[in-house]
Amino acid sequence: MAREGSIENPTKVTLYMPRNTVKRGKKYASETGSSLSQLVTNLVENEVGDKIPVTVRLNRIWWEKASKEADKNGMTLEQFVQNTLQDNENSGN
Repeated sequence: MAREGSIENPTKVTLYMPRNTVKRGKKYASETGSSLSQLVTNLVENEVGDKIPVTVRLNRIWWEKASKEADKNGMTLEQFVQNTLQDNENSGN
């Protein structure tokens, strides 16, 4: 019998992962009162679940400043823009 837990509209899939990753994932899930399926679902949802593709147009001056700041912080320009927008959202602006 399938164990669907709290996963809405579940679909059975087959994944290939390193055996040790599966063991550690199951252990972690068990320790947190979850399941490996829920853990994988959460990870996928966090990566792609709420993302909406957006095109951002920057003038050259802002692009150059943002690119330098991103490089200084070891980020891509995309990561820097995402972080800047998220920081703005978190500050309540």
